Amino acid sequence: MIATSLAIQYLAGSILLLALFFAFRRVSVSLLKVGLLLGLYGLGLPALYRLPQLQASWEADLAAGMAIPLAVIVLTAMIFAGVAYFIDRYFDKTPQDHFKGGALFFRYGRQFYHSIVPIGLEEGATAQDMAGLVERLYDYLRSHLHEQFANREDVKIKQLNIRDLGWKGRGEKRQRHAEKPFLKISFQTPRKTKLHYFIHLNHMGHQLLAHHYACLQGRHYWHHVLVFIAAAPFHAWFWAFRWVRGRYSIQSRLNRHFDPSSFDRIDLSTGFESLRFNLMTATLRFAKVYGLMAEELEKVISNPPAQALGFPRFRFPGLPGQVRGG
Repeated sequence: MIATSLAIQYLAGSILLLALFFAFRRVSVSLLKVGLLLGLYGLGLPALYRLPQLQASWEADLAAGMAIPLAVIVLTAMIFAGVAYFIDRYFDKTPQDHFKGGALFFRYGRQFYHSIVPIGLEEGATAQDMAGLVERLYDYLRSHLHEQFANREDVKIKQLNIRDLGWKGRGEKRQRHAEKPFLKISFQTPRKTKLHYFIHLNHMGHQLLAHHYACLQGRHYWHHVLVFIAAAPFHAWFWAFRWVRGRYSIQSRLNRHFDPSSFDRIDLSTGFESLRFNLMTATLRFAKVYGLMAEELEKVISNPPAQALGFPRFRFPGLPGQVRGG
């Protein structure tokens, strides 16, 4: 009778655990990963230390001698990853966007859009005239965006300078080529997915060129942080040095999870197309005001090349076929 009662209790407990596992599948999988990793450290390292008691050989003695250093490395990596995460989360509120090499926008997730809009200038325009037009277009776009989105808390507009820390020039040449101005517009959906839109203006020859970039960033949850810290002994060596030098973002690494909702895709499409439309419209108006309007410019703005998006229209990386929910 007692055995039957215990069997029923074990069965009920197993069913409850399975129900909880499937009800909170993503959290359960993360906790399972953390448990396996901690079990590996907690059982593997002591077993390695006691190996000479089971096998008398120089290999066993060598392995046992490595047990304590490995334990120190594991503990140090986990503590470092935990501290680095919270520091990075604090710095992410006021990010420093300086980068090195090809890591532009490394704090903003995955870049999925890049388009260049050329604006032809008059033949007699000097370099000083073109530089002045660049500044005026920056001001015009910023004013237009503030006017359009003044009452929206989910849209943030900011002017910033980003520096390439890897540039090896000297003196004024280093300063001139190492830093570029950008206009940054950030949009966040109600489900916490972030869209970052950047604009950079420069000139070459008799053309003013407007570079448009867009990056997509998801979010992460507490159980993703636990997995990140528990697995730190395996991955911290690949990013720790870059993070210490301010060239790696832990938040960007973890913010790869999107709400698997069709409404989130609709909100993202709305935000992206609204920002792009307003910026292109403002560019057209600016060109008309300054007598720079041309048929080619209107065609480029009205019908951007398909390859400029990098992905089919209204499809965002990570969302259609690679959705990572919470």
